[in-house]
Amino acid sequence: MMKRFGMIVGVLVAALVSACTYKTDLISPVDHHTSQIAVDWAGSYVGHLPCADCEAIHWQLSLYDDYSFNLVREYIGRSESVIKDKGQFFWAEDGQRILLTTQAGEKLGFFVGENRIWLLDQENRLIEGKLTDLYKLIKK
Repeated sequence: MMKRFGMIVGVLVAALVSACTYKTDLISPVDHHTSQIAVDWAGSYVGHLPCADCEAIHWQLSLYDDYSFNLVREYIGRSESVIKDKGQFFWAEDGQRILLTTQAGEKLGFFVGENRIWLLDQENRLIEGKLTDLYKLIKK
């Protein structure tokens, strides 16, 4: 009787230990609240962003479902200062930011929100404070 009781306890302990170790092998759930998944991000975004040596820069950035982009920047107050770019972009690991490189090698990052995007700083961080909305493009 005591031998049987010992076997039962041993089996229960083994079952509990194996159940606990199994949970560490589970795959983390997918976060469905990222901009990449939850936001209708494809489309054209426009706005006037600050310029150090001109009135402003008119931006038009078009993002496509195949992860390609077209970017037109017009420097207002300068004659014939229009830069056109196209290429591919990719999503950062956090699913909130897109990163692209222009044909001239300039690296640009944008934080993607609902019907708007914000140009990021050189470290691909959101510009915070009173200046945040100066770097916003609105979806057409």
